[in-house]
Amino acid sequence: METIGQILGFMLTALFCLLGLAMFAVAWTGLTSEISWQWAAGVIIASFVVRLYLPIAVGAFLFAHNIWGWPLPESVLFALPWLIFLSPSIAASVFSISSSAMVRR
Repeated sequence: METIGQILGFMLTALFCLLGLAMFAVAWTGLTSEISWQWAAGVIIASFVVRLYLPIAVGAFLFAHNIWGWPLPESVLFALPWLIFLSPSIAASVFSISSSAMVRR
């Protein structure tokens, strides 16, 4: 039973990694439709290094809206997973800043 759980965990991890890579590709394509590919590549690399997901969400929105031609609500729903990933990172940074300020007092 333990090996089935490990296999399932491995498969889910691989699936999420592939989904993340696909979303990075979608965001890069969406950003290149608005800005040059050099800026888009820089934004993608910077967001990967700094762990800032807002440019990825914007790129996914632009991809759905400009390239696929989806209306605004569907494009926002397509970019929503990255906005959901964005909120915990913001909360973690605010918490770390506030906790370090409390330690200094």
